[in-house]
Amino acid sequence: MAVNPRRALPAGDGSYNRPCTRISPSILSSDFACLAEDCNSIVREGADWLHVDVMDGHFVSNITIGAPVLKSLCQHVDCFMDCHLMVTNPEQWVQEFADAGADMFTFHLEVVAPELNSVRHQAVVHMCQKIRQA
Repeated sequence: MAVNPRRALPAGDGSYNRPCTRISPSILSSDFACLAEDCNSIVREGADWLHVDVMDGHFVSNITIGAPVLKSLCQHVDCFMDCHLMVTNPEQWVQEFADAGADMFTFHLEVVAPELNSVRHQAVVHMCQKIRQA
């Protein structure tokens, strides 16, 4: 998980050794003609984060939001951006999305390392390191 320096990851309450519950609605079904307005409304209504579904048309059949849209959105919406990379090669996109304003990344293990063995573990470790460096 890479954390954007302008917005820190919220601390947990300590009672369960995990972060506090956060509400992170997906913006995928927003009206893209009014995306910033919709996102600001969601945040005003109580969302803690915004969940950005990134799809490349390969790992999943849809194509959705790219880094330029996220960058533009971050200029108009002040909220923690939770980016879900549903892409064939997530490592390729981490730096670009981090630079665009992504605060957190979720990726799929089966894309990073499809085999269930020690190589998979190393691939996941590498991906996590790449995200932390972004």
